[in-house]
Amino acid sequence: MKTAILLVFIGAATLNTNAFDDIKAEKLQKLADEQVKAGQLQRGIELITQALDEAGPLNVRVRVAAGMIYARTDKTQAEKLYKKAIQAYRFSTARDRTTRRLVAMAYNNLCVMQHQSDSLEIAYENCKEAVNVSPNFWYPMKTMALIKEAWADVNEARSLYQKVYELSNDKGVRLHVTTMLPLVYESAVSHMN
Repeated sequence: MKTAILLVFIGAATLNTNAFDDIKAEKLQKLADEQVKAGQLQRGIELITQALDEAGPLNVRVRVAAGMIYARTDKTQAEKLYKKAIQAYRFSTARDRTTRRLVAMAYNNLCVMQHQSDSLEIAYENCKEAVNVSPNFWYPMKTMALIKEAWADVNEARSLYQKVYELSNDKGVRLHVTTMLPLVYESAVSHMN
């Protein structure tokens, strides 16, 4: 069954094994990232669009990178690209650390977008998936803590903040967590009143 679905997912392009070039796609993706960092967003979008055209159906890296670029101008398109990256991961056999972190980033970015639009239940589920794929990825745990805090789940929020503190090497993040922990209870009480 999975094989049949995979064939549908890959589509007619499987008839031509030269239809995709992942090496070229990832070179274009790196160029796109460089252009965006240099402030040339439109050129970055043009390059990442070319990268998507070249990328094979199981290429997670290019789709996640494309989602992050499109998120600056078109959140709907970014969401579609993150979901395509997750779909590609499900069908692929790649389970190396880099690929898992990329997929976790896709789930996390979906989570953040949904958290910002107050879709907390969906956001929380995507953050959980991010942690399932990459257990040491602290960023989604931070968003989960914020959501638990909004739900007045004091113990779970504190536990998640503590995990963020343990996993992050970022001094700014650690300081933020140290500041947040004593405030969690007060915040939860204010939500209940």
